[in-house]
Amino acid sequence: MQEVVTISVSQRANHLTTQFFNCQEENLYKGTSEDAVDPTVFLYPSIDRVAKSASYYPRALLWDSKYGNGSLGTYQYENESEDYHFNNHELKSADNHDVVTTQKRIEPSAYQKALDGNATLPELNKDNTKYWSDYSRLIYQPYSLNYLQNWYHDTENPNLPDFKGLKTQRFSNAEQGVNEWNECQDDFNDEHLRTALERCDSLQGFNLVTDVDTAWGTFSKSLLQDLRDELPKTTIFAWGFFEPDILTKGKQSIDNKYQIKNTILSSIFSMKECDLYFPLYASPNLTNWELGGQTCGLFDTVNSVLANKDQSKRRQMAYLVDCLTDGEPKRNMVTSMVRDDDKLDYGYVSHVSPYEKRGSASSSREYHEFSFINITRGPQKDDGEKKDDNKNKKDNYRNIATTTYCPSSTIPDQFKKNLSYSVKLSSTEKNRDLYRHWSNYVSRYFRFDDEREELKDDLETLVSAYEYGWYSDDDSGDD
Repeated sequence: MQEVVTISVSQRANHLTTQFFNCQEENLYKGTSEDAVDPTVFLYPSIDRVAKSASYYPRALLWDSKYGNGSLGTYQYENESEDYHFNNHELKSADNHDVVTTQKRIEPSAYQKALDGNATLPELNKDNTKYWSDYSRLIYQPYSLNYLQNWYHDTENPNLPDFKGLKTQRFSNAEQGVNEWNECQDDFNDEHLRTALERCDSLQGFNLVTDVDTAWGTFSKSLLQDLRDELPKTTIFAWGFFEPDILTKGKQSIDNKYQIKNTILSSIFSMKECDLYFPLYASPNLTNWELGGQTCGLFDTVNSVLANKDQSKRRQMAYLVDCLTDGEPKRNMVTSMVRDDDKLDYGYVSHVSPYEKRGSASSSREYHEFSFINITRGPQKDDGEKKDDNKNKKDNYRNIATTTYCPSSTIPDQFKKNLSYSVKLSSTEKNRDLYRHWSNYVSRYFRFDDEREELKDDLETLVSAYEYGWYSDDDSGDD
């Protein structure tokens, strides 16, 4: 088997991860169907040979702020649970010890109570899915759950934890993310990460899911650096959520004045260290539960290719990297991710405003497409055409068939209407606009930053990698 471990960093990322693993649980009921996936790629099977049964746990490492896990306790589903008090991840020892309560206990959601009691499940909505644990259907092992030391979850602003629960500072500064990682990296690397790796027979790679425009971005940046040092040849896909910003005609949050800086620092480093980078647009009109359900249609599609039970259709992570970079490793940020059934583009780059200084010759034409992958879910249509010429052979390489989408009942109804669809992932010249915007921003606002010159060089290199054809001289930018 070729296992894939998912590292999820932030409350928003954990909602997506929860939806994905709920779908993996749904896939278990397909059994030996030809349209099934291999559950052991993303789930760790624990075999009970006496009872002749198997339990499946997510191959996942989740990071959240304190109390961001809602009512879920770290050791809640362990056999020795009667010895502990599960107010989140705080432990209570024997009854003869005093317990200090620091925060009001978070009660389990009605969905979790029904799930644990094997009762009729209530319908999910925006109000009863505040925490990702409110609707998580699989049990996580204790090593999977990790928490920040100094930052607490705020239900009013769930994507920006506040310092010590005092609501005086937000987890928005790049330096905060680095400092927080330095405090907890040893325990994570030596115990939690190593435990996850020991449960893999033949590790294929990682999915790293995070927010990039808050301190979670630089926290993940530091985590990714340690991960790459530990496993230099392992394939890593990074998935970064972006909120609307000044480049997408959005409004920058007052709570996050460092938004663009965090985005640039986290994205550039991630592109250097990972093999493919998927920038995900986080619509402000959706809750985290809804966004997780929407984005799961993309995330599950890409990952289904890696776990197809039909070996002739299964592909490796390195195969997808080759298709999308096409021999140019610097072009590893995916420009667009479009579903054919609703024309939804999950990508952040597609929302970025066109660069205003484009030359007249280039502004009148469409963006050049360097490479693409087309992943089709469900039954394939036979067009009856022969595919023996070079062009069709190349297109065949980039057209991948995979299993029908099997959404969990926790996915919002509007995002599971169609189970057979295609997703096109492409790398286009549009990325040049984004890097030009970032380069100008660094030149103007990073004037006293130690990383300014290195960032400018990195961005100019990326601009060159995504250029195609002729550009006007006044498109060179200035300092």
